[in-house]
Amino acid sequence: MLLWLRSGFLPLSDGGSARSGFHLSIHAGADYAHPVSGMYHIDETVRFCEMREGDKLGYALALGIEPKQRVVRQGEMILPLDEHLDNLVWLWHHANVLSDVLPLTQQVLPLFERLISRFWRLSRWWQVPDLMANDASKQTKLDPTESFNASPLHHVTPDVLYQAWWLRRNCHFRFESLSGAWPVDSRELCALPDSQELSERRTKASQLYQARHEWLATVTEALLIIVCMGDEAAAHDGVQSKPGLSVDKNILADVDSFAELDFMHALQDWLLTEYDKLGLIIEANPTSNVYIARLKSHTEHPIFRWCPPDESVLEYRSMSNRYGMRRGPIRVLVNTDDPGIMPTTLCTEFLLLREAALKLNIGRTEAERWLETLR
Repeated sequence: MLLWLRSGFLPLSDGGSARSGFHLSIHAGADYAHPVSGMYHIDETVRFCEMREGDKLGYALALGIEPKQRVVRQGEMILPLDEHLDNLVWLWHHANVLSDVLPLTQQVLPLFERLISRFWRLSRWWQVPDLMANDASKQTKLDPTESFNASPLHHVTPDVLYQAWWLRRNCHFRFESLSGAWPVDSRELCALPDSQELSERRTKASQLYQARHEWLATVTEALLIIVCMGDEAAAHDGVQSKPGLSVDKNILADVDSFAELDFMHALQDWLLTEYDKLGLIIEANPTSNVYIARLKSHTEHPIFRWCPPDESVLEYRSMSNRYGMRRGPIRVLVNTDDPGIMPTTLCTEFLLLREAALKLNIGRTEAERWLETLR
């Protein structure tokens, strides 16, 4: 819908009245079960909605709250296996992208690959009758291992899973409603940028796209993953049944190693730089963000990481650029979110940020200059 709306805006002729264009303001990454879930949802929003210069990312807390801090306060994180697998594939892709500039990726890439392989086996996307053996009745007699090996989708690489994720930018409802016909009008063309690949179903990615939707239409109970922080040895143990919950075969456990959490932190910095290149602006809603993200005070708000009053903390290897991924601040604006629910005003939000800056030992003159820059 958003792509279609934007495609209908045409440039004005000379002498036409001024207009600022059609910009998006989308809230994403506000509250999330796992740090990667928040980053993943933000990235999906940016990529699928083709966000551009002047668009705003509302909240975006998953790009600012340090993963270790979030995990320590959250404790055990519960999320569906489907989401956990998406997170791992998304992490694997970005670890490959950063492999030449971030040595840390060499530690986490093999781990991501092992986990993707194990969780893919536990998922059910590959269990699609029309893609399996001709005699579907025989499939029900096979044990899970034999059934998995019989599926033509059982052997897929992380890269193919990432390509299948990218195909999700296509509207499945619109694809089904065409019943094999080609998209014609502007809405259909915007909804199905990869219609030919999806229709022909020659690629593994397109088969996975369809298989996932068929699975989603039939799933009644999804496996859950409980993720907690642990050391490298625990991470290498791989998928385990959750201690004390072994009676429930639908609950498994996984561990975020310290190396993985460090990589998530570096990835936050890299994404901030990428989104700044696109010309995006982060909309901070300080009071709302403190409540939603369960921050202890406004001094913990990620605005001090995104666009710090003292930009020296963004220098290479400094506090807000630990891995050298940042190239400077990203533009931030301050808003009230919903003053009907959060009893605040824009003036109050700026005063709260001013007090927070002073508590962080930012000089009064520097704090007020910073706030004026934000205005």
